[in-house]
Amino acid sequence: MLNYLEDFLLHIQTNNYSLETLYNYERDLKTFENFLKKEIKIPFEKITKKTIEQYKAYLVSCDRKTAMGQNPRKI
Repeated sequence: MLNYLEDFLLHIQTNNYSLETLYNYERDLKTFENFLKKEIKIPFEKITKKTIEQYKAYLVSCDRKTAMGQNPRKI
């Protein structure tokens, strides 16, 4: 769904970002991809400012899922 995800991650890697940074970008972008696909069901090409606001609200909600589609751990 995120057409340039692999290209972006390769760019991060080849520009000497740390493995942790690479992992964090990949995790966060996969979470966003899952949100688009499963929560609001729109393609990446159709996102708007409102979509980003919905995603920000989703990230702090009790119903959010991790990049692997699981419920986050409670602290």
